[in-house]
Amino acid sequence: MAEEHTMVIQRPEGPVAMTFGEVAAEQRTQYHKLGANAFGWPLSEEDYTEREEFLDSLPLTQNGKWRFWCVARADDPGQIVAACKTIHRDLLIRDAQGVRLAKGYGIASVVTHADYRRCGLAAFMMKRVAAWLDGEGNAAASILYSNVGDFYVDKGWKLLSIFQSKLSAASASPQWDRSALPEARMLTKEDIGKLCPIDIEYLKEEFAIEFMMQKLRGKTPTVKGAACDELGVWMYWYHDLRKQALLIQRIHTGVNESEVAIKALARLLTEALLEAKAWDLPTVVIWDLCPKTQKAIKFIAEELGVSAVSEERKDAELPSIRWRNAEDRHTIISPNEFYAWH
Repeated sequence: MAEEHTMVIQRPEGPVAMTFGEVAAEQRTQYHKLGANAFGWPLSEEDYTEREEFLDSLPLTQNGKWRFWCVARADDPGQIVAACKTIHRDLLIRDAQGVRLAKGYGIASVVTHADYRRCGLAAFMMKRVAAWLDGEGNAAASILYSNVGDFYVDKGWKLLSIFQSKLSAASASPQWDRSALPEARMLTKEDIGKLCPIDIEYLKEEFAIEFMMQKLRGKTPTVKGAACDELGVWMYWYHDLRKQALLIQRIHTGVNESEVAIKALARLLTEALLEAKAWDLPTVVIWDLCPKTQKAIKFIAEELGVSAVSEERKDAELPSIRWRNAEDRHTIISPNEFYAWH
């Protein structure tokens, strides 16, 4: 490999050369094993690998739309000690030049083998990934969600603030008196394709959760969201067994600013709470609330006794953005909802 793709670290046995590159076919098994140990729960290593291979078959990931990167020992390329993946994401950028569609990437599953931590391997890997993004990858920007605080800041990814609300599903009840709220209907995955044609390619990634549900629960969720058609309001969600939460991926609040629109959102939130309780998920999580959603949460808290906590998220999945060549730009992700990540 080229010199800039190699680094030397000190090990008990002496200096060891490490090389960076794209994961080769013969390295895939080791790559999946490293990922399963870090991110696989509640899946087994075998099921995690099967899930990754399933994701490989989706339109969102085919034709080089996601790529795997690793650091391996030069003397044993099969021994991967650090890894990550990049996933192509189309970005809609609005700045002083106007609005344009641009090429971007999400970065995920950054991991270093426990025996090789604190050697600078993650920093080395991210530097090389950044160089690829600025060059061959032709990325206007890349986004990752940090679970390690500001670790990525000095590597070029700027932390952005993020707020969320957590609604407790403990009090959710089919006996709630919701007669004052507009009617809602439950959404299937077919409905989502009709409601959100722009988002559809991103949403196909959600199919992976059906794989996990079938493996772990013996069934898959058929309800993907809820809608009040009369008011043009809908939301769709994601059953996350790993986080033990129903994650609201997207809320379309409509253009109506009336009290009945707020009540429509409140109705959808109650449907989300009932869905969470039906799947034994204790929490409904919503990112980046708009004023109408905040009012809807206040309504169900006051009228139905739902416990709700709104907070700045400081410990996990912190949005971090890096512009091409690490350009420093004031940035707002809009909407900064869960679908942008998952």
